[in-house]
Amino acid sequence: AHEQFGRRISEAVHSRKETVVGDGTPQGLIQELLKPFTNALLPVGTRAYGAAVYSNMANASPPQQNDEIRPGDIITLRNTKFQGKHGPMHAKYSMEVGKPDHVGVVAEWDGTKKKVRAWEQGRESRKVKLESFKLDDLRSGEVKIWRVMPRSWVGWQGQN
Repeated sequence: AHEQFGRRISEAVHSRKETVVGDGTPQGLIQELLKPFTNALLPVGTRAYGAAVYSNMANASPPQQNDEIRPGDIITLRNTKFQGKHGPMHAKYSMEVGKPDHVGVVAEWDGTKKKVRAWEQGRESRKVKLESFKLDDLRSGEVKIWRVMPRSWVGWQGQN
């Protein structure tokens, strides 16, 4: 599925950097990126975007990771709050994302730092830009990462 959709979604979002895509909302970005793929399983509302690759509920229990996180995967953030330190001076930061829902496209994943960089729009600006989220700094809310899957994954054939 990553070969079929992920890589092409990653390239498509990269080419839209600093532009407003669709209606300028986070969900509008994903819907526009999926339009060329007639055989892709479309999102279910704003909650599910294919096969769950990674799931983290406020670091309450160990995060579940079913596969390597790859560019082109979809990241969803619901009512999340991140707190931690960053930069050479270890400046404290606090960031709230996704009240109620936010979504972006994974650009890169650093497994050792547990840090995901994602393309997003509609949060701080209407233009597509890169943001990074350190998953170990998640204090509340829910982060999930999805792999866009073909329609045949749920047994649907053709265009219906």
